[in-house]
Parts: sequence; structure tokens; C-alpha cells
Amino acid sequence: MATLEQQKAQQREQWSSAAPGWAKYGGWLERQLGVLSQRLLDAASVKAGARLLDLACGSGEPALSAARRGARVLATDLSPQMVEATRRRAAREGVELEVRVMDLEEIELPDASFDVVTCAAA
Repeated sequence: MATLEQQKAQQREQWSSAAPGWAKYGGWLERQLGVLSQRLLDAASVKAGARLLDLACGSGEPALSAARRGARVLATDLSPQMVEATRRRAAREGVELEVRVMDLEEIELPDASFDVVTCAAA
């Protein structure tokens, strides 16, 4: 049986190898599933100035949608390639947010740093 660290390494590799496809189709995915991002952000009352932490950001949703609303966003993912896909997409679309590689099971941030935490991982 694989250790926890081996399992995380496997997940990191799987998501990293999937990142180019997610980056390529991120805009398409947003158009198809954008209503879900909007409903998630509405349910969480995300407004301008809110501090939002998005875990497992993938290609950038709902982090990008939250930033477009004026939220201050930190988008995180276990995969450096997914983080880079989100960073490139944000730059291409002129959306300001912070991105960082981070394991959602080991969040190294001060308590009460965010108003809202999202995770739309499938």
C-alpha cells in the first residue's frame, strides 16, 4: 500500500500531466460551467474586498470569477503546472490574483486570513 506521501506525489504528477489540457480548455470550461462558479460565489456572498482562498484551483475557477468581482484572491493547487496555468490565464485576461503551490491538507497561512474558502475540485 502506498504511503500518504506517495499518494500525494502520484496526484501531483497526474494533475501536472493534465494541466496542459486544462489550460487549453479553461476558457471553454468556464463558459460551460460559469453559472456554477457564479452560484458558488453568490452563495458565499463574495463581493469586492472579500479575501478568498481557492483550494485546488485547477485552471482558475472560481478564483478568476471571484477576482473579477473585486475579491482579493489566493488561488492554490498541489500541482505547480496547474498554478502556472492559472497564473498565465489571469495575466492573459487581465485579472489580478495571487497564485501559489499549496497542499490543501497542509495550509500554511495564519488563522482567519480569509473571509471565504472555495474548492470546486471534482
